[in-house]
Amino acid sequence: MSIELCKTLAVTLPDDELARCWRLLYEEHQNREAASAIVNKASLKSGDRVEWISRNNVVTGTVDRVKRKKVLVWADTNGKPSATNRWDIPLGMLTKIS
Repeated sequence: MSIELCKTLAVTLPDDELARCWRLLYEEHQNREAASAIVNKASLKSGDRVEWISRNNVVTGTVDRVKRKKVLVWADTNGKPSATNRWDIPLGMLTKIS
């Protein structure tokens, strides 16, 4: 399904069907994020390079510490790792890039 199809369905479906579709998409997103969190928990280590989406922007950074449900990441500033911009990000939101 493409984004354009989602946009079309969002404006053409009746309210009850739209609510059911939204719930299906939300549950699928939660399931995928949970599966991703399990994989990330086992594979991420301090020093790994990761990326995540923050307000429609892809941000890269370096893992500082992996906690139980979240990861502390030093976000890049101007393409280089920064020691002043640390984020606390849920495991399921991260993608390992190297």
